[in-house]
Amino acid sequence: MNNTIKKNLLSGVRVLDFSRVLLGAYCSMMLGDLGAEVIKVEPPFGDDTRKWGPPFIDKDSTYYLSVNRNKKSISLDLKNKQSHAIAKELITKSDILIENTVNNKMKDYGLDYESVQKSNPKLIYTSVSAFGDQGPLSPKPGFDLIMQAYTGLMNITGSPNGEPYKVGYPVNDILTGSHVHSAILSALLHRERTQEGQHISTSLLEVNLFAMMNITSAYLNGGLNSNRRGNDHPNISPYGIFKLNSGKYIALGVATELQFDRLATSVLNMEINESYNQKFKTNKLRITNREELRNIIQVHFSKIDDNSLVDLLNKYDIPNSLVNTMEDVFNQEHVKSIKLVDEVKTENYDKLKYIRHPINYSKLKCEDLKSPPLLGENTREVLKNLLNYSDERIDKLYADKVIY
Repeated sequence: MNNTIKKNLLSGVRVLDFSRVLLGAYCSMMLGDLGAEVIKVEPPFGDDTRKWGPPFIDKDSTYYLSVNRNKKSISLDLKNKQSHAIAKELITKSDILIENTVNNKMKDYGLDYESVQKSNPKLIYTSVSAFGDQGPLSPKPGFDLIMQAYTGLMNITGSPNGEPYKVGYPVNDILTGSHVHSAILSALLHRERTQEGQHISTSLLEVNLFAMMNITSAYLNGGLNSNRRGNDHPNISPYGIFKLNSGKYIALGVATELQFDRLATSVLNMEINESYNQKFKTNKLRITNREELRNIIQVHFSKIDDNSLVDLLNKYDIPNSLVNTMEDVFNQEHVKSIKLVDEVKTENYDKLKYIRHPINYSKLKCEDLKSPPLLGENTREVLKNLLNYSDERIDKLYADKVIY
């Protein structure tokens, strides 16, 4: 039995998060989950996502609450020049900085990497933008939807005969936040070895095209300009959504010859003959004859009881799932058994439920969940304990509307 006491990976690491909306918040939340102290720097009106609802709990949206656990909040008006000195002091005492401001705002404030790295050469300074820091579109702002359109993701999402669709959650922000999280951990490892900080930069554009690798490779190496295929896979068949007898839908993914043989003989009761060999024996043939195969599957699935079909598919290890609602997902015995949902009792929002950190470590532990902060909740605490400001000085900053 392993009796190793688990410890937080990032205990003692301080993150100063100047980012707004989702991407940076998602990244810094993951760092907080691993034990880093995360100080969220918010403008006087708060992070935009606090107002992105309904639903709300008290004054804050569940959107904001979803990505801001395990953090402190200070409210600093960076439009007030007095605040820049405070920000610089905080930066000298931080290990990581995350920002996604537009139009070189951090440079306008004297808080860009070139301006602050001499006072903290071990700082890992992370900048994220929509289109990158070079090229004619570098000043252009952009959200997840805009980038899904620009990179062609929307052009491959939706019905072949319908309008383009966005992915149902902000996939660009989440992917980019995850990549930035990985980059920061890599930079921390580099710093551990060399004592050097560095500037990390990326963009929604770069990450999303990197993530679309099979689509970009098909164009760059095969000349294929991919278009919308609905739920069909461009390279695998059968792989898609089928309507069931009950009116519900099931996802079916058959990626190997063994899986298709089992589907054909044990589920669809197809006769293995010359016609079968000419149309369906290989994945390449199934791609060519995908519509005929889809019709065969659809007719069969519409005649069989839902539970009986699922049991049969599971019996022969054919990948499948009913298309679930959120209510369906969280009522699944499997989801309950792996204890994905944690609950934290908070002073600010009563009880909140979260999906726990998704990575399981044998020798590390994640931070116990803590409530997302109210706007500016920790301003006095941070200035007093971290920067040694007196109460009188802090009161003056409040009066001058430098802090909130």
